[in-house]
Amino acid sequence: MERSKLADLSEIVSSIAIVITLIYLIIEINQNTDAIRTQTAQSILQAGQSELAMMVENPDIPLSIPGTKALTPEQNVVLDAYFASHIRNREFAWLQLKNDTIDVKNWESELMIMGVWLDSHRFRIWWNKLGRYYSREEFTKFVDQLIDDAPPATDELWSTVLSWTSEE
Repeated sequence: MERSKLADLSEIVSSIAIVITLIYLIIEINQNTDAIRTQTAQSILQAGQSELAMMVENPDIPLSIPGTKALTPEQNVVLDAYFASHIRNREFAWLQLKNDTIDVKNWESELMIMGVWLDSHRFRIWWNKLGRYYSREEFTKFVDQLIDDAPPATDELWSTVLSWTSEE
C-alpha cells in the first residue's frame, strides 16, 4: 500500500476510535450521574429517618411541639436542635434540587414534610427567633415565602400525632 492510503486508513481508524471513545464516555457519564442522584436521594431519605429516630429516642420532641405553653430550658435546647436538624436537612434537599441531583418528585416529598412543620405555631416561633439564622439567605427567603403562602398554623396535625389512637 502506498503511504497516503495507509495514512487515510489510519485516519479513518483513528476517527472511529474517537467516536467509540466518546460514546463510551457518554455512557459512563450518564451512569455516574444516575449513581450520584441515587446516592443523593438515599442520603436525603436517611436524614429523614434520623429525624424520626430522634423523636423516638426523645418523646419530649413531639410532645412539646403543639401548644404555646412555656417549655423548660432543656426542652428548648432539644427542640431547637431537632428543628435545626430538620431545616438543615430540607435545605440540603433544596440545594440538591437546585443542582439537579434530585428530581422534582423527591423535592415535593421534602416540601410536604416542611408543610407539616409549617402547621406548628412552635416551629414558626422558632423559625422567626432562631431558625432563619441557621440557613443560607436564599433558603431563608424561600422558607419565609412558604410561611407567607401557608395558612395560619393550627397545630392540628401535631395534636393528631399525639392522639391518633383515640376513637374520636
